[in-house]
Amino acid sequence: MTVTVSPGYLCFFINAHLPYMAPLTANTVYQDNWLCNTLFNSYLPILELFDRLAEEGIPYCVNLSISPVVMEMIASPAMAERFSQYLQMRWDNAQQELGKMGHSSPLRPLAQHFADEIQHRIELFRERYQGRVLATINRLVHCGHLELLAASATGAYLPLLGSSPSLAWGQIKVGCQSYTKYFSSPPRGFWSFDGGYTPEISELLYSAGIRYTLAPALCVLGGVPRPQAATFRPIVAPDGLIVFGEDIETKLDILHSRTGFINNPEYLRTETPAPIPDAASKSAKPPVQSHIYSQSYYSRARSGEHQQIYNFQQAMASAKLQAQTFIENRCRQTQWVAQKLGTPAVITLALPAEMFGQSWYEGIIWLEEVLRLLAQPDIPLQSSHFSSLCHLEPLQQCTPNSGSANAGSFSANWLNERSSWIYKHNYLAGQRLLKMAKIGHQRDDFKRRLINQAARELMLAQSSDWPTLLSNDLDSKAARKEVRRHLAAFHKLFDDFREGRADEAGLRKLEERCPIFPDLSYEECYLELERSQKSMPTNQPELNSSAAAIDKDEIIAGILQIQKVTRELAVLCQQALATDKDVSLDISAKACESVAIVEDLARRARDPHALQRYLDTTTKLENIIKIIADTNDTQELLDLHREAIEAVDAWADTVESLLKSIIAQAK
Repeated sequence: MTVTVSPGYLCFFINAHLPYMAPLTANTVYQDNWLCNTLFNSYLPILELFDRLAEEGIPYCVNLSISPVVMEMIASPAMAERFSQYLQMRWDNAQQELGKMGHSSPLRPLAQHFADEIQHRIELFRERYQGRVLATINRLVHCGHLELLAASATGAYLPLLGSSPSLAWGQIKVGCQSYTKYFSSPPRGFWSFDGGYTPEISELLYSAGIRYTLAPALCVLGGVPRPQAATFRPIVAPDGLIVFGEDIETKLDILHSRTGFINNPEYLRTETPAPIPDAASKSAKPPVQSHIYSQSYYSRARSGEHQQIYNFQQAMASAKLQAQTFIENRCRQTQWVAQKLGTPAVITLALPAEMFGQSWYEGIIWLEEVLRLLAQPDIPLQSSHFSSLCHLEPLQQCTPNSGSANAGSFSANWLNERSSWIYKHNYLAGQRLLKMAKIGHQRDDFKRRLINQAARELMLAQSSDWPTLLSNDLDSKAARKEVRRHLAAFHKLFDDFREGRADEAGLRKLEERCPIFPDLSYEECYLELERSQKSMPTNQPELNSSAAAIDKDEIIAGILQIQKVTRELAVLCQQALATDKDVSLDISAKACESVAIVEDLARRARDPHALQRYLDTTTKLENIIKIIADTNDTQELLDLHREAIEAVDAWADTVESLLKSIIAQAK
């Protein structure tokens, strides 16, 4: 849709994401009441709103991002059948509630309203859209009303994926491939989950063909040099990526804890959210309701006040009035920017799709009224796509600050005392996956499938949903179980790959349990970036040149580093004597850290067999740890502990020999 010259532009951005909940087996339906609730309350009403405005000829523009895992779940035939069953369950519950109410009940008109709403959405999903939600979105994209942005594969928080850029590249690559798969064109924009932004992530996005992204306000405001137009105009990062900054005042109008629109006491009390489905459950039971009815019938109450029966007409009028207030505030912003800066204002507002209709029941009405008001000719503001504003001239070049959408604009919501353990194990799995990818499948189709499935399991373990739920103490038990389930599957695949086992039945079971990203290729995800970097010209000297001579300080630093790792491994071996099985993962993490050191030393010492000797010793220690965890015999424990220390000493001997070889070559 063409954007005309305007005093101001409002860029609505709505992002849709939920954690991936896989079927238990190929023959069972999804355990996904959470997804069904969100489809019913948010995704379907938003889609109907966009469809209806397009039919009426309202010239609106909205930017939208749907995470690849949500696209995979929605596109599944099993999901369409499951959601159809869910709709029928809602309809049956609504009829039962109407039957329980007398004709004189004050709740009956509202119950009838909710029943009519359910019936309408059943007709919408089954008849109008025929279960093909993504096809309808694609049609609105081609009509010019919606612009879609890609996102990371499983909703990973990119700044915390680890020190290797290839791990973040895998999430970005699969995210872009999923976008192309469902919408038949490569993406131009990208939404980094939770606003996670770093200069390194920016470079990766630009390398993937992305030309613009969003960043939290503090990332842009803290840029160097300071942006002259604050967040009212996009900026250009040094790598060429265009960055739109979110506007703080605009978001506070909606989400402020006291004065935000969403907290209007006249609005419907939100439903009790469905818990995360337990993947170990053997049935797909509907969520247990915390009250007698399946729908709330009361408005939110102010502190100390009694709840009132929800008045839909009054709430609808309040939502429309708030929409008018919102547009008036944006027009004042536009006028101020024009006076102070002499340039059109670009106002960016990013909101989660799950908020509309679910936590904010009236949000759909508010959004519709805002889009209708923006289409009026006397409003000095118009809705716009991001891509239409990338050509504004001139755009200031500056380096945005690293940050996130979390309070304080740093990563505390994902990396804290409750969730930090996840990253330790994800880093280990990431390094192991990169090693598997470098070895490759060597024309063995089974190994190719195995590495691809290992990549899927790691990506699902990297989802930002799990640390978020742990940090907020929401369904933390289920979050831990999901992380451990994916990591356990990954390490099982890694062990099979390393030991040359061909467990066809086990691999097929994991593929059926997580039938996601069927076109995933580990080579494109984890080797493509490294190959492109190696092919780039460099001014660095070769390792065998005289400039690569190693001084004593470097040798001492290497010895101290490997000594530190081996000492920590010895302590962990002693802890394993208490049969704490989780310690084995800590040992593996330390082992992986030391393997990275030895791999570099072996390359520099030109000893191709040193790493294999080192890995053989690593395998021996891991086997010792497994035996320690399963025995209670005191003498055997002491013997195993001695063998473990000897294995650690063997590691140190290998490192020492490599260092001596490097010193000799340097001389």
